Amino acid sequence: MRKILYDAVVSYKNRTESRINLENDKGWMGSVDWSDATMFTLNPIDGANLPVVSVCLDGDAPRRVVFFSRVLGRMMNDGSELVLKELARLYCVGWQSTIEGKNVKCLNWIYPTGAVICADEPPFVNELIEAQVKALEASQVGG
Repeated sequence: MRKILYDAVVSYKNRTESRINLENDKGWMGSVDWSDATMFTLNPIDGANLPVVSVCLDGDAPRRVVFFSRVLGRMMNDGSELVLKELARLYCVGWQSTIEGKNVKCLNWIYPTGAVICADEPPFVNELIEAQVKALEASQVGG
């Protein structure tokens, strides 16, 4: 099963685009000419119920794209041993730059529900984990 549920598009000043398969194109960050990039867009792959999210890279200072996913999990007993169960995956997309000598960044966290929250760290993580644990436990009791 595919772990990253997005592909990406980099848009350039000359109105061309580069498409990137984030799961398979290893080293994609270094292969893009970011000096002419104006937009970085995440497009959900077929079947992924997630929003399209774009990050504008235009500005007075060069902006570096930030993209990663964070797995939220919990140690659970599967009957015979403790295993790490992936409960949710959050995606983070944004930019980072040095402006007037200060490190400035804008990060957008994309939740499995489709919510997008702009913050340095994802809020409501404990609540999300608890909701996922309850749903998992309910599915195990019923099934």
